[in-house]
Amino acid sequence: MNTRGKTPWELGSHFDWPGVDHISSPKAESQPWLRSSEDVTYLESGRQALGWLSRRLRSQGHSILAMPSHYCDSMLDPFFEEGWSILPISVDAGWHCVPPACPLQDPEHTLIFSMAFFGVPESQEWLEFLEGAAARGAAVLSDESHRVLSPGLQSAHYRVGSLRKMLPVPDGAFLVGESLPDLPYGVQGEIRSEAMRWKAQYLRGQDRKDYHSLFHAAEERTVRDVSPMAMSPQSSHLLERIPYPDLRKARMSNMEALSEGFVDSVYSITNLSAPVPSHCVIAGESTMELRRYLISRRIYCAVHWPRPVRCQDGD
Repeated sequence: MNTRGKTPWELGSHFDWPGVDHISSPKAESQPWLRSSEDVTYLESGRQALGWLSRRLRSQGHSILAMPSHYCDSMLDPFFEEGWSILPISVDAGWHCVPPACPLQDPEHTLIFSMAFFGVPESQEWLEFLEGAAARGAAVLSDESHRVLSPGLQSAHYRVGSLRKMLPVPDGAFLVGESLPDLPYGVQGEIRSEAMRWKAQYLRGQDRKDYHSLFHAAEERTVRDVSPMAMSPQSSHLLERIPYPDLRKARMSNMEALSEGFVDSVYSITNLSAPVPSHCVIAGESTMELRRYLISRRIYCAVHWPRPVRCQDGD
């Protein structure tokens, strides 16, 4: 808990509801991830999009997932449930996927998972590998959760992005490359929106409702609700009114300000090449020492994510 004047401010929270609640400007530009020639489906979560693709492609004979070795465990769950084999892909220190040394053994049954980690664009070497693999029959899935504010991978057969990672919306993900039937609405967006209303009231000193329980309930639904559901009307309304150019400028400005604090330090920012960074990724020897270093410069990180357990297998 921090304080801004007399107002308590909890670190590491979700979107700031009083801010997004007042967005009413008309759409300044189309959503950055859209292309005029593509149909897009909006779902509640990225997990639902991955689950749909896993089942769909598995039924078409795909059985091998070439997956970068740096990932969130939940991204693999839909593929494990469908019995996919996992082919680890190395990721270098600059967050570029590294093409495997040997050609794919069974490209026609392989799905290659490509990702612009933390906004870092794919290397030319990786793009050439994808082009060659696709020519031999492999399918390419581009996860664009970290760069929804800039153009995605042009050559991918499928594109997916979790919008809640970078945008002030209570739920939402996009899927390109597969047409889904009309879907019913889920409840995740409604629960998170109510949680933020309760939290906003708490921060204004008006109420002390247990908003934490609602956030936990929403996360439990995210894990449990794997069948495709439509993105909430609340998120649809916001996506049409978010000032995307302003968000891009803020991300770039924040990265510039943070990087100035790391000049001549023992730590380094590893995604400075990202045109529009989603995060500021810092490399160093000790997490606790890094925390002290950041706090001494008035940079407060609420959560340091643990390294995924399954990542060990791909190193």
